[in-house]
Amino acid sequence: MMMAEVGSAINYLPNLRAKWISYKYEIPFFYKRFDYSTKLVLHKKETRLENALKKKNYQVVPWREQPIDCKHPDYFVYVCPYFPGDRWETDYSGYYHFDVDWKDKKFRNIVLKLIAPQKALQLIHPPKNTVNVAMHIREGGGLDSEETRLRLPMKLPPLHFYLDGFSKVLALFPDKPITCHIFTDAKNPDSFVQHLKTIVPPNVSVNFTCRTTNSHDKNVLEDFFSLFNFDCLIRPQSNFSIIPSLLHDYAVVYSPAHFIIEDKVITIDKSSLDIDDHLYKKLLAEK
Repeated sequence: MMMAEVGSAINYLPNLRAKWISYKYEIPFFYKRFDYSTKLVLHKKETRLENALKKKNYQVVPWREQPIDCKHPDYFVYVCPYFPGDRWETDYSGYYHFDVDWKDKKFRNIVLKLIAPQKALQLIHPPKNTVNVAMHIREGGGLDSEETRLRLPMKLPPLHFYLDGFSKVLALFPDKPITCHIFTDAKNPDSFVQHLKTIVPPNVSVNFTCRTTNSHDKNVLEDFFSLFNFDCLIRPQSNFSIIPSLLHDYAVVYSPAHFIIEDKVITIDKSSLDIDDHLYKKLLAEK
């Protein structure tokens, strides 16, 4: 009995969900290639879907809840349809959805080994003596249209969401030195730094860092894996940073939860501030 899932781009989620079904029901896994997947360990370790289909004439069956109970289960390939990481987007668009236990330690270890890069990357390592905040700002990089922004506003939230989020995170760490790195697809990341500086209280020490030159297709893997090196995460409902928040334990995660649109102006009127009490107290004590 085999199983695969469709997906695209740097979006690891489709294959990771498929791997969860494989893990849960102990059935073989075929992975479907996506951008940059050839640079990851799973490309060498896992069977590629296209190769498997060349060897055997499987019957393709959409995944629904559990494996088919039949006399010849190994004749089937279960295809788990793509659905977004943001539950609102999933419900809004009518996608099929199932839950994954991302806290399952054994499964998480399997996944982290599979999505690891084959070769060492030049990652961003923040200082060890500061509270380190990763901020993922999905600006669009010139690729996302106005239609996409209005259709999926929590995937591309306005600037005020990030300013509000950073203010809330700063308030959680009074008198602590902060390092904030901006991860973004924007061509001019420093413009966000200048806006963020305006909301930092005068008695708070914050060091902002970002790439001096940037584009939507530069340092993609480097930025993705660097997200795992930070204590706190401020993110949109974008799979690029949703995945690290599922696989890595952050002390604080801030994300959009609801929006309103009036005359094409997006307002994030509700956000989620998730605090891991143990990690949060540890940061307060150590940094």
